[in-house]
Amino acid sequence: MSITPCFISGCLIYAALQGGVLPQEPVNPAVARVMLTQSEIERRTNLWLTKYRRFVQKTTLGKTREGRPIHVFKIDTHSPKNREHKETVLLAGIHPREQQPSQNLIRFIDELLSRYGTDTQVTDTLDRQVLWVIPSFNVDGKIHDETERDWRKNRVPNDDGSFGVDLNRNFAVRWGGGRLFDTTWKTTTTVPSSNIYEGSSPLSEPETKALAGFFEAHPRIVAFLDIHSPLREILFPPYATLTDGERMLETAVAMQKAQQNGPYKITKAAFGSEPPEDERSGNSGLTYHHAYYLRGIFGFNFEISNPERTTGLSGRYPSIESADVEYEKNVRDAWLVWLDHAPTFPLMTLGNARARGEARTLKPARAGTVFGWLPPEILGDVEWAILTSDDPRIQCVSEI
Repeated sequence: MSITPCFISGCLIYAALQGGVLPQEPVNPAVARVMLTQSEIERRTNLWLTKYRRFVQKTTLGKTREGRPIHVFKIDTHSPKNREHKETVLLAGIHPREQQPSQNLIRFIDELLSRYGTDTQVTDTLDRQVLWVIPSFNVDGKIHDETERDWRKNRVPNDDGSFGVDLNRNFAVRWGGGRLFDTTWKTTTTVPSSNIYEGSSPLSEPETKALAGFFEAHPRIVAFLDIHSPLREILFPPYATLTDGERMLETAVAMQKAQQNGPYKITKAAFGSEPPEDERSGNSGLTYHHAYYLRGIFGFNFEISNPERTTGLSGRYPSIESADVEYEKNVRDAWLVWLDHAPTFPLMTLGNARARGEARTLKPARAGTVFGWLPPEILGDVEWAILTSDDPRIQCVSEI
């Protein structure tokens, strides 16, 4: 069992430890598709390169399972001599059927770029950081969803003949949550045909590997916002250290205050404490947990609401008009607040730590037995640490 180095100053360590399908809702032809297809996303975002070529660059995060590029845009208003700014990442489209994230994110970036140099707040915000924008992360899934509506996963062929891994269940932190039947999804994350299938191992998919590699290659990233819909929530890691958790909570509350049409719910957190010693639900292997616990990046999940409905197809495919109203009332100003806070988050630094402990079973040995180190002894220069598993047989419940 090997241990990799950790981060200090909010330090983290990671170790080489670690149903069924929801019934499909009938498509309602009266529900209007929010306007952006993948080709339209590419057309709209490529305009940034021609209109704002002085400070917008386009590169590739990596390639999808089907070989398509995942584009990322860098917005950098600084001179070549001034490259010490902190960096921030905004991502949309990990779940293709959630239409509002990409739509709202592109509109938001359009407005930031058009107001730079004339709007004091926007200019100051962009000048204080380098911004990375991923408008459509799950490209294969997005294209598939345009003809097969309500698609959530990527397009990897599974052994049982089904397709797709839920990319937002495929990250290393708390991966292996499928030991518990999830009553919300009516399945577990181990069922390949389910909408929350976590994959064969953490980072099994090229898309998730690409994002994890991007975080690792850019050590000046301090903040990450993963945009979803339609649950009307502002989420962040609930078991952060006390200091880090208070920073994230302060940011979330400030975002709430900027919302005009009823504030979104905020994560119920237990900062500075361990997660409970029980089986995991289907809400595991998440992007923003990976960002924070494994890379020291302050990660958030922003769930855009839909005033028409917050569940089902109507929630995932709102009318254009309602998506615009929600953006203007509850999204734009909240994201501006988040961007304003992002450069205030501290950079984590690489530390040196080792873990020592004995594995033990957390329930009677049988198929699906959960093993863990609890508690491990953390040795070395470390403020806090995390253990994760890359073995589907091992679940490490001691996170901090």
